[in-house]
Amino acid sequence: MIFQKKIKLKHLLETRVQKFPNRYWFAVPKPLNNDRGYFGVEEYRYWRMSFYEYEKDILSCNGRAKPIIRHLKKFRDTQQWKSISSYYIETLCLQELDIFQNSDRVSCTSLFFTMLEKLSIVFHDRKLNSYWTNNLNLLDNISDAEFQNMEGRLNNIIKDIKRNIRDDPYVIARHVLNNAEFDMLHIQESEPESESSNQSRCVII
Repeated sequence: MIFQKKIKLKHLLETRVQKFPNRYWFAVPKPLNNDRGYFGVEEYRYWRMSFYEYEKDILSCNGRAKPIIRHLKKFRDTQQWKSISSYYIETLCLQELDIFQNSDRVSCTSLFFTMLEKLSIVFHDRKLNSYWTNNLNLLDNISDAEFQNMEGRLNNIIKDIKRNIRDDPYVIARHVLNNAEFDMLHIQESEPESESSNQSRCVII
């Protein structure tokens, strides 16, 4: 269902929507409490606003964000954090757009590591606000025990990267790739390199 933008929106939402006057937002049906068994019954269904077109345009205007989002999603998959949806990762990057603006001279490695630190803050605070409204915490359904587990693991990974980044170009790849992918990377990277190759580079993927 498409709603015309004549509907009055809250100030933050309205300000961001007005930057893309030729886009629409959508009302998407969702099951209450994620109970898909009752989805067909109207009283067990609610509607949420979707700004897919806007989000796509915003990220396209900040091109450095896209590869970082892909790396973060891969990292999420390797760590098996199933409760962290791709939309949450995209929202985190939307919330931190300032990091990607004017970042042409910043390496992909540095941007990725910065976003890992931002993700750690999200886990610690147990909170990730929607990009479109500040009073909606997207992570409300994640238990405190799961937050503690994810926060602890991520902090250990961040410490490992900080400790070894200068001497180990594979330290980030070790946490982003699964075992089979990391072994394959080692095989490919073990081929003889020229003397002029940069030994200080860091391999992400």
